Amino acid sequence: EVDVIGSAATAAGWTEGLDVDQRIKKSVEEKVGIPVVTGMMAIVDALRTLGMKRIVVATPYEELLNETGKQFFRAEGFDVLVMDTIGELGHTVSPGRVYRFSKKLFMPFMAEADGIFVGCCNFPTVEILQALENDIGKPVVSNNQALLWKMLKTISVHGRIEGFGKLFLI
Repeated sequence: EVDVIGSAATAAGWTEGLDVDQRIKKSVEEKVGIPVVTGMMAIVDALRTLGMKRIVVATPYEELLNETGKQFFRAEGFDVLVMDTIGELGHTVSPGRVYRFSKKLFMPFMAEADGIFVGCCNFPTVEILQALENDIGKPVVSNNQALLWKMLKTISVHGRIEGFGKLFLI
């Protein structure tokens, strides 16, 4: 038996906006009678919960898609200090490379940024979240982390989970 459904699709979410995510959520919930969480809704909630207003965004997406992402985040009230691409498909990049890219992108904005959003469901981030947070001293949010966090919250599963970033300690 399933208690909650998660729908990832980051780039689609920020291309279409939260209104489309909300319609998808409602439509699926009406058909299956199970709560649905979308990736972009979870990400926005996670960033707001952590007080991250000024963000650095690391992705594997092409520049045009990143530009759409910037517009999405800005429309949601976030200040995107920088958004850049690693230049390879997310699933082809090692966790260590995602870590180094994200940290390098963040460092020039350390004083003014509230944290990093590492975007793409295919980016291997679970292994690096805690280390990256420890090294930069600020929160790091990734797609899959935010989606799982929001899904657990939706079905009232509470408790602190160590090793997956500050988000799971709230």
